[in-house]
Amino acid sequence: MLTPNVIDISEQCSTTDFSKLKSEGIKSVIIRLGVGNVQDERAAKFIIGAKNAGLIVHGYHEYQDDVENQIQWSVRNAHKLGLSNNAYYFLKVKSRKNIEEIFRPFYRNWKMNRWNVGLYAPATKFNNFDFDEFERNSIYKWAVKTDDQLNQKMDLLSINSLNGLGKDIDVSGKLIQVIDANELIETDPNKDYRVSSGAFVGFDYSTTSVQGGKFLVSSPDGINKIPKLGPDGSFMFNRDDGERILKLIGAKVVPKIRINKNALLKAPADYSDGVFYEKVFLDSFQIKVNQGKLGILTTKVIVDDNHCYARQQLEVIDSKKPVTLLRNGQGNAWNNWNYLLGDEENAGSN
Repeated sequence: MLTPNVIDISEQCSTTDFSKLKSEGIKSVIIRLGVGNVQDERAAKFIIGAKNAGLIVHGYHEYQDDVENQIQWSVRNAHKLGLSNNAYYFLKVKSRKNIEEIFRPFYRNWKMNRWNVGLYAPATKFNNFDFDEFERNSIYKWAVKTDDQLNQKMDLLSINSLNGLGKDIDVSGKLIQVIDANELIETDPNKDYRVSSGAFVGFDYSTTSVQGGKFLVSSPDGINKIPKLGPDGSFMFNRDDGERILKLIGAKVVPKIRINKNALLKAPADYSDGVFYEKVFLDSFQIKVNQGKLGILTTKVIVDDNHCYARQQLEVIDSKKPVTLLRNGQGNAWNNWNYLLGDEENAGSN
């Protein structure tokens, strides 16, 4: 007769005498750490109680359909609760969806975080899996005991469960071995130092909608982590990145127009070396046009020996007649506007 030597437990079991269970032959416990993206209410208490009783502690996460970012959340939750390195972390899946596709990204991320990995699913679902893949990746197989021959391939069998406490048989003996926790873990930049605005973070989890494993990320604001390495191996650039690279390789830069309501406040020295295009409002320049409020401002800047020289051309784009103004500037001052097209009859300056 098979004797239980492992228990699995969730918050549905309000009180548990771990010392008594140990005296009855239980050697390890698998504690539910969370469901979806909600931490089990008694997980932290159960972990402390089990450890104090001398039981070996493992954990499991219960998958919930239609909950986003469960992989990243499950990693953070297990770290927060203190699941030891090299402990087993199981994914419990009841979904009717493709369990294999659900499980694969979980076990890859969990193994990267230095946990052993297992799957708890209905025994019949294991028929869909490649057992060679399980063996290659040392994935632990946990199912409810039935009478079919598939049980012979299982590592852990659940024999009964009542009120949140289940009794299991560790066939392989791996769950009852003392955990050799390697304390040398990956450095988390957020724990070692405060990420500065514009910092290179390294490999970490994305805070954007682009999710998966760890990405090569940067942090433009010290909070968000933006992926820089795409899933196909290509680098991901925003428009500013692209323009900088195009300048470096000598390619022609496509002009970009930016909205700038404060263009009047910018002195020549506020621009860097190059050509800039901005959408501006004429009121900001104290320029009145009979028909027209909007303009395209082109600023050409040369920085030489710490001296800044600039020329601005303002084209009124919503006036009845073409109006273009031109001015030079140097350092912190602009000269007066000159009319290149049009005159004060249809465009007057204050």
